[in-house]
Amino acid sequence: MGVTCETIINTPPDGAFTPGSAVSGVVRYSIIDVPVKRIVISLRGAGILNVTKGRYIGSYTNSEDYVNTATFVNLNENDKSSGHVNTAQFQFQLPDNIPSSMIIKGQLEIICNMLYNLRVEFVVSGRFSWNKVFEKDIKVVSTAIRPALSMTPLTRIETKKLFTVLSKKNNVKIKATIQSCVLRPGGRLELAYEVENETNIDIISVETRLVEVYKYYDSNVSHAIAKVNKAVPNMQSKSAVVKSGESLKTRWEVDLPPNIYSIENSKMVIRSYACVLTTVLPVPHKNYHVVIPLQIGTWDDGGQSQSTTAGPSNEEPPPSYWLSTDNLNFE
Repeated sequence: MGVTCETIINTPPDGAFTPGSAVSGVVRYSIIDVPVKRIVISLRGAGILNVTKGRYIGSYTNSEDYVNTATFVNLNENDKSSGHVNTAQFQFQLPDNIPSSMIIKGQLEIICNMLYNLRVEFVVSGRFSWNKVFEKDIKVVSTAIRPALSMTPLTRIETKKLFTVLSKKNNVKIKATIQSCVLRPGGRLELAYEVENETNIDIISVETRLVEVYKYYDSNVSHAIAKVNKAVPNMQSKSAVVKSGESLKTRWEVDLPPNIYSIENSKMVIRSYACVLTTVLPVPHKNYHVVIPLQIGTWDDGGQSQSTTAGPSNEEPPPSYWLSTDNLNFE
């Protein structure tokens, strides 16, 4: 006696569902001498966040539901005891405004999971009986963004003043131009920059990096409770020494990986990107960072569906186009 179950999901060719798409398939099951009253087939999606900030600071939590819908299969007497293989069709619609599947571990004391699954539950009658549950995860990829940064070239001129005792030559001037702060996955990042070393020391190097930035939010706190950044692999460059009185003028052009994108439609976590231009200085001077926020994702060029394909993430306004400093560690 017992219950057997096989869930067959009509998965897209690339293995991932997208917001607004249909999740359909068939459940093949057999029941032998088990008092099953009905079968509940459900599609569930939810997120949970747990951030531990230290023994004396405490921890923060957050959670959100993305989808929870079900269909019921009523059984006749033959279905309950025959042992024959029966089938039940199902079809659900994913909401338009949901984030991607994600499991984040290993970032300080942060656990952040956003998961979707197809659940089949055989509801068993009887006081000392337990329902039989079968689950199968599905992958959701949501790359939609609402462009909030500049999509046209922007130029910024910055001056870093070094502390010197015996010399008045203490300026490092940076001029940088980015073609667009909003990019598609696999698109091309184009940055042109100049560094003028008007000091009496040599600049060790000028480095450019693409950085992935995570911000986590508690359900009762409006500002981010934790921020973590990490460099995107194979997305960096490094110049030679810029000697005293000399200048560097160059470009950094690179194709983005096709599998990276911002996450904006969650209230627990935001994943964004930044192009970081770092002037590496000798001790005791601190390195100087110019941080250029980026949005990476897909959007409707006609602007007709941007308001529905990706919802607001929280009440924090979008970042300014350029940031000279940031409370993240870019060393």
